[in-house]
Amino acid sequence: MCERAKNNRERIIIVVLFLISAALYGVISDFPKVISGYPDELRYVGIGRSLVKGQGLRLHGLDSDFQKILYSICIMPAFRLQSTAQQIRAVGYINSLLMASSVFPVYGLCRKILKADKWVYYFLVFWLTFPAFVYTEYFMSEVIFLPLSLWVIYCVWCIFSAERAAVRLGLNVVLGFLCYLT
Repeated sequence: MCERAKNNRERIIIVVLFLISAALYGVISDFPKVISGYPDELRYVGIGRSLVKGQGLRLHGLDSDFQKILYSICIMPAFRLQSTAQQIRAVGYINSLLMASSVFPVYGLCRKILKADKWVYYFLVFWLTFPAFVYTEYFMSEVIFLPLSLWVIYCVWCIFSAERAAVRLGLNVVLGFLCYLT
């Protein structure tokens, strides 16, 4: 099989794994829940709702200077729905998409580290059944920070393995942006 066809086939497999994972964990996270466990869950939801309403960073009706808002920004589309039940369901599916996106940096790392194709695929299947995906069931910022952390690790690996200084410089800029987000 030519290299180009193999690369296209791999890309299709990774996207299919992403979609299956997102759908599976979306369905698993789709159950009635109550936001009562952790104060940070209330904070993320409250800030997401206030941002959608155009009220800025507000929490319980008061201005907030809370700076960890990336997760709240990610779940904002859910708060455009009418009922709280629909919003909670949508957050579960958004969480599933965010966590499933971790397959891309994991694949990149596997390609750089592992030699045999079968081990790459075994590891990807292992990753997509990893217990950390339980975070998709709740309002936990880990669903955004786990994939971002994996992108940071992948970027660092690429910097260390890059031969050209210009490539390393570009990757350092990307790494700086990823670190800022993370």
